[in-house]
Amino acid sequence: MNHPERQKKQRRGKHKMVELIINDKKISVEDGTTILKAAQMNGIKIPNLCFDKRLRPYGGCRLCV
Repeated sequence: MNHPERQKKQRRGKHKMVELIINDKKISVEDGTTILKAAQMNGIKIPNLCFDKRLRPYGGCRLCV
């Protein structure tokens, strides 16, 4: 059964692309792109502390979850 929210892989040029849906917005990004980066690249804001230059990366705050 083909579910619309499942990841769909396709090739665009030499790069494998992945289609996903974030907040009802269908987007296509290069395979290996993080969900956070995919959202940022498409104007979707997800609160996070990972890339705040004032803080040391911790990876355990779970703010973005």
